Amino acid sequence: MTRRYSRVIATIALVCSVLIGQASASFAGMYDHVQRQSEVTLANTTSNGSGTWGNTTLNRPVVTSLTIDGVPQSADGDAASGSFGVTVAPTNVCRTDQTPSAGYCYSTPNRVAVSVYYNDAGDAQADLSAHGLTSESVIELEIALNDAGPLLGWSYATGNPKHWSITNPGTTSAVLSVALEPREVPAINWQLHPGAQGCSRIPVQGCDLTISDAADTLQANLLLSLDTTLDEVFRGTLFAGDDTVIGSFESGPVGTPSFTYGVASAHNEFSGEQRTGVLSAVISDAMLTSYFGLDSSAMTPEAISTALPIVRTTDRTDALPTTVVWTRWTSGTEGTDGWLVTISGISFSAPKYKVAQAKTRPSGSAKLKASGKVNVAVEISGSAKTACNKKKTTCTVNVYKVVGANLTTLGDQIRVRSNKSALVVSAANATSAGLSKGSKIAVQVWATKSGVKTLVSSSIFKVK
Repeated sequence: MTRRYSRVIATIALVCSVLIGQASASFAGMYDHVQRQSEVTLANTTSNGSGTWGNTTLNRPVVTSLTIDGVPQSADGDAASGSFGVTVAPTNVCRTDQTPSAGYCYSTPNRVAVSVYYNDAGDAQADLSAHGLTSESVIELEIALNDAGPLLGWSYATGNPKHWSITNPGTTSAVLSVALEPREVPAINWQLHPGAQGCSRIPVQGCDLTISDAADTLQANLLLSLDTTLDEVFRGTLFAGDDTVIGSFESGPVGTPSFTYGVASAHNEFSGEQRTGVLSAVISDAMLTSYFGLDSSAMTPEAISTALPIVRTTDRTDALPTTVVWTRWTSGTEGTDGWLVTISGISFSAPKYKVAQAKTRPSGSAKLKASGKVNVAVEISGSAKTACNKKKTTCTVNVYKVVGANLTTLGDQIRVRSNKSALVVSAANATSAGLSKGSKIAVQVWATKSGVKTLVSSSIFKVK
């Protein structure tokens, strides 16, 4: 089995909730404890807390393998005293006495929290640092998603991602493999902060919490968002936080490709010093190709960071300088062909980071004609056109068919002239090229100066 790491926080289940008055089944209001699997299995018939697996018909995800530093641990079910275990809990499920209502509770959980704990004489402790684990420990989880497979949107973890893969994605046979090194979590007793629920909102909106209640705890978690409203290219994406309470993922509106990561946490450490954290995200080649039209597998870290700058868009008043690093991942080693982007030195309370193209993307259309040809009309404007009009610079437009992370050339390169920004590319016969209505076409604008070729901008069109 390929290596993968994970561990889980007690806070995850509370902070994943967007509901009012709903305590999580796996959180129970404490910052360093979780409930065991048996406690989130039987239906909740009381008037307190939220529903459990007994309150929903969803065939829940099951942890089929848990290892810590290479040593197998108890997977599904309650762990024995003196050993590590894992709980899979639904969030925002209605109790028996509640009626499903959007923004309140649901018949099917909209998130699933996966939490690793240490069973200390019946006390399921989420803070694992007292039990021999460190920030260099390796925790590996393999999860059969079952009914959650077709519903899986984004996933958020606390930790440093080392492996991420999903086999048979989008099906009830999907199996998720994750590997994380655990990281610190603010120690917050939420019962003492009834006005700080903003820290738990998804999407991240704010976190009116100046300081944590005790020294940070070493934890790890995995929160699965069962969100089918995302563009399909984002389903199964992972991002993670260090020194954070919760995170969220948002994609840009139609016509303006971008996506945004948000994280929330207490502004200061328990010591009173300003808190700094880390946000990491696994961005697959397929995601970058299908959404931006980039051939990211052929790009260097410098090229991709230039093409897709990451900008803090909120909570910037006393933001500290951050460092952004793009690291290449491969499916053979880390489980995913793509990139791990790491943003270090984040200050809080609730910053958001937007990923979007630096230059104006090409606009236009792709139309299937009665003749069987696909005509692609492209217009270069704004900062992209300015880059192409620089002295001794020649720009060309490449047109490709998109299938997953793969690009297949369509038609010839078209030179962009300084006095013309609009051009038409007539692709090969639609049938032989495998094109039909709904097919994705990538358009890339390249600039060549002094023999050096650089990507100016790119875009995705759908054949109509």
